[in-house]
Order: sequence, then structure tokens, then C-alpha cells
Amino acid sequence: GANEGLEEQLAEARAATGAVETELAEARAASELAGEQLERAHADAKEQHDELIVTRKALDRAGAQAAELRSELATTQTELDRARLEAQEVEVLQKKLEDAERASEEAERAHSKTRERVARLEGRLADAQGAAFASERAAEQLRMAQERMRDALSPLDDADEPDPA
Repeated sequence: GANEGLEEQLAEARAATGAVETELAEARAASELAGEQLERAHADAKEQHDELIVTRKALDRAGAQAAELRSELATTQTELDRARLEAQEVEVLQKKLEDAERASEEAERAHSKTRERVARLEGRLADAQGAAFASERAAEQLRMAQERMRDALSPLDDADEPDPA
């Protein structure tokens, strides 16, 4: 009787030990699996960290390029503004040149008209000088004719006067 009780207890203890050993084996397997998963998670985290570093470096490069492009854009804008000012100055100078050319053309026309007037006046002066010369010549001829007339009349005057002798 007592042996049977012990054997039964021993069988139960063996069954309980087997169950504990099975649970222990399952726990070890679960622990190994958890360890592997932890290693994979750690490797994934390291990979993501490395990708994050690469992404951060790319972002920094992109930021530096953006700053450089902003600087180039500002320089280009300044050059564009300067070119606009120069273009405005050129327009002003072109207008002044056009005005000066118009004034020059007007002065040339006025000069041409003045030359024409001077030529007409010189012609009239030549005519007046010719008329003055002809008038002087006529006056000279008249004086000579008057002298000849006096000379011709002079012997007659002498004949009219009684001789004082």
C-alpha cells in the first residue's frame, strides 16, 4: 500500500518534473527567439540610425546648396537691378542723343536758311554796289558833260563882254 502511494507520488513528481522540463525547454526556446528578435531589432535600429545619419548629411548638404542658391539668386537679382538701371540710363542717354540730333538738324536747317539769306543779301548788295557804281559813273559823266558845256559856253561869254582896252 505504502509503496504504491510512493510510486504514485513519484510518478506524479516525474510527470510534474517532465511538465516543468517541457515548460523550461519552451521558456528557453522563447528566450532564444526573444534574443534573436532583440538582436534583429537592435540591427534594424542601428541600420535606421545609420540611414538617419545619411539622411541628416544629405539634408545638411541640401540646406547648404539652398543657402548657396539663395546667395547666387541675391547676386543675380543685384546684377539684374544694376542692368535695369543701366538700361534706364541708356534710354535717358538715347533720348538726349535724339534730342541733340533733332537740335542739330534744326540748327543745320537754320544755318542753311541763314546761308540762303546771306546769299540773297550778298546778291542785293552786289546789285546795290553795281547801282552805286553806275550812279557814280553817271554823276562823273554828268560832271564831265557840264564841264564841256561850260568850256563850250566860255568863249561866248568872253565875246559878250566889252574889251577893257
